[in-house]
Amino acid sequence: MFERRGLLLALIAGSGLVGCSDESAVELVPVSGKITFNGQPLAKANVTFVPESKAEFAPTSSGTTDAAGVYKLEAPLGSGAMPGKHRVKISKYSEGSADAGDAGGEPENEIPAKYNLDTELTIELSAEGTDKADFNLVN
Repeated sequence: MFERRGLLLALIAGSGLVGCSDESAVELVPVSGKITFNGQPLAKANVTFVPESKAEFAPTSSGTTDAAGVYKLEAPLGSGAMPGKHRVKISKYSEGSADAGDAGGEPENEIPAKYNLDTELTIELSAEGTDKADFNLVN
């Protein structure tokens, strides 16, 4: 009888740990901005913020620009991004490329690698967030 009760108590105590992670403690702040490329609004671009946080769970946030080059970030747990420093990656794939849904060929990114694969872009987000996370890209 005591063994069963001990096992039951161990299961109950352990069940509080299942599903627990730092995910619930992640604070997100609102982030939006505008992307231009060679002075023109960049439509249909993917914008990704990658946190440089050492936290166990530090989700990336991403968004897609509209016709005016404006984007709003979303994360797996809600709208926005974590406060702190982020690397920013911006890419746009050609219509008809493999990434745009075509079955053949390599995806062709219209944006130079210094803004995505080898990004030089960074941003520091405050605890208030921002609606001015603007980036002016040049070829």
